[in-house]
Amino acid sequence: MDDKDGYISTEVLIEDLRRVGDIVRRPPKTKDITNYGNFSYTTYKSRFGGIVEALSEAGYNASDRFTGTWVSRDHLLSDIESVADSVDRLPRVTDLENNSEYRYSKYRSEFDHWYELLDEAGVKRKFIENREGRLSDNLISNIQNVENKIRKIPTTTDLNEYGDYTTSVYIRNYESVSIAVALAGFDVEPKIPTRQISDGMLLSSISDVADYISHPPTTTEYNEHGDHAIATISQRFGSWTNAVHTATGEAPADNRSINDQDLIADLRSVSAQLIKSPQTQDIIDYGEHSYSTYTEHFGSWENTLDIADIPESNDPEETDVGAVIWHVIWLLNYIGDIPSAEEIEDHHPVMYKQCCEQYDDWESAVTAAQRTVSDILD
Repeated sequence: MDDKDGYISTEVLIEDLRRVGDIVRRPPKTKDITNYGNFSYTTYKSRFGGIVEALSEAGYNASDRFTGTWVSRDHLLSDIESVADSVDRLPRVTDLENNSEYRYSKYRSEFDHWYELLDEAGVKRKFIENREGRLSDNLISNIQNVENKIRKIPTTTDLNEYGDYTTSVYIRNYESVSIAVALAGFDVEPKIPTRQISDGMLLSSISDVADYISHPPTTTEYNEHGDHAIATISQRFGSWTNAVHTATGEAPADNRSINDQDLIADLRSVSAQLIKSPQTQDIIDYGEHSYSTYTEHFGSWENTLDIADIPESNDPEETDVGAVIWHVIWLLNYIGDIPSAEEIEDHHPVMYKQCCEQYDDWESAVTAAQRTVSDILD
């Protein structure tokens, strides 16, 4: 129990960690503690020195959070058929613990949602025909009974008002109400409601992986052990490096000797040299750093160009005003001379307009372009 002075006992922390593990049906990750726990991740880290140590104290094998033998799609389909035979009705998520060889996470990593799994395995057709579920399947029968009462496909509100079970029961057993209604034989799109991933959850996930591998993760390491898309994280925090630094206080392990400024300078040099927006092959042929280094730092190639203020397109009409300086650089390098404002206005009216919007006049844009090229050469 908690002491009167607010101190949380070790026993209480361990008990809550095990409770979270029961909810997610595996050794909990940092995001699970954030989502379902009564105490913060930092509380466990402060008390035990890290989440791995906390899990060990709770009796878990922490490596099970990330490792495990790969299971083929066919094996999962065969397994869910066995589950269906065991329970003699449509299988539910909650049936896996006592009837399946595999954890729920194995299924979710292979199938988009529970409906797809049951449909592909053929058990949906086996147990639901002409919208008549097996009598033993009380949850499915309840949906059909509500439809008989109201004479329309039941909604969440309808199930709560006329049914015998709350919608939370369907979410726990079938992932969402729409999946349960679709499994009952009604023409609705089965889907899992999207949820906004908080910055804290993303950072906790990075910290979780860092704890497991004992150093700040690279994108390759996070893709292997983490839960979220690299692009999502990089977009949220500006770059992968920024996200990792925010989460751990350090840069990714293989990027500490390369800073963002060096990468941007090299990219701009390639762009000025080729007189165009560089593509992946251009980086391979002319750059000092690899394409993967850029994507590991900045999340994606599009994000890399955006941070370097280099337009993705070579067409001025498709370029933001903020990146028009590169069209001036490419143009000057291409013709080898400085055209007059009148010539630019006649032959490149879009570029001329953008230059005036950003730099007041053509001459100022040329000066800015020359300064940028000078910085690249230095």
